[in-house]
Amino acid sequence: MYISKKNHILTDAMLATALINLVGAAIAAIIRLFVKRAYENLPDMLDSTVVVVSNSIAVVKMILVSAVFIYSYRKMHKLRNLIPKEEYTELAKMQEELNPNGISSLSIYSTSQLLQVWGFILIGVSFLQEMGGAMYQRFVAMLSLSVLESSSDDFVNIYNGTHGFKYMGMITAIIIAIFVTGVFIRDRKLKIAAMALILIFILAFALLQMHTITLAGRTIGIVWTSVIYHTLDTIGIMILAFYLRDK
Repeated sequence: MYISKKNHILTDAMLATALINLVGAAIAAIIRLFVKRAYENLPDMLDSTVVVVSNSIAVVKMILVSAVFIYSYRKMHKLRNLIPKEEYTELAKMQEELNPNGISSLSIYSTSQLLQVWGFILIGVSFLQEMGGAMYQRFVAMLSLSVLESSSDDFVNIYNGTHGFKYMGMITAIIIAIFVTGVFIRDRKLKIAAMALILIFILAFALLQMHTITLAGRTIGIVWTSVIYHTLDTIGIMILAFYLRDK
C-alpha cells in the first residue's frame, strides 16, 4: 500500500523539527550575545543565566519535537487503518498499475519505519545529547577552576580539543539515519553524503583550531565541531527534508 505523493508526513515532521531547532538556536545565540560574562576567558556554558536559558530551550524543543512526531505517527497510523492489513499487497499492486506517477516512492510501511527511525533519533538520542552536554558542562566547570591561575591559552586548547565529544553521539545518529534513508530509497547520493559528513567532522575535530570573531564589541570563540553539529541539526535536516520531498 502506498500513499499519495501529496502526503509528506515524514518530511513535514523533519522540516518542523529543523525549524524548531533553528528557532531555539537563534534564541540561544541572542541570549549568549547579550549576557555579560563574569570572566571573558571562560566559555558561555559556565554562565548561570546561559545555562538556565539553554536548558529551558532544550526542554521546550524536546516537547515540541515529540508532539510533531506523535502527531505524524498518528496520522500515518490513521492512513494505514483505512485499509485492512490483508489487502495491503493487493492494493499496492493496483496502485502501481493504475497510478504509478501519483504514489510515493516507498510503501506506507517503509515510510512508517523511517518515521520511527528519525523520531527515535530526533527525540530519544536528542535527550541523550542534552544529558551528555550537561556532563560535559560539569567537566568544563571543573577544568576552569584553575584557568585564572594558569595560561588561558591552555584552557582554550583543551576546550576546543574536547568539545567535539559533546556532539559526537547526536551527529553519529543523524549520519546513520541519513545512510539508512539512502538504503531505503536506494539513493547513492545520501550514502555518499553520510560518509562525507563523517570525514568532515573527523577533520574538524582533529585538525581545526578555535577561531575568534568580534561581534557587537564582544569576542566570540568559534568551535568548528559545534558549527558542524548545529548546521546539520537545522539547515542540514531542512535540506534533506526538501530532497526527500523531491525524491
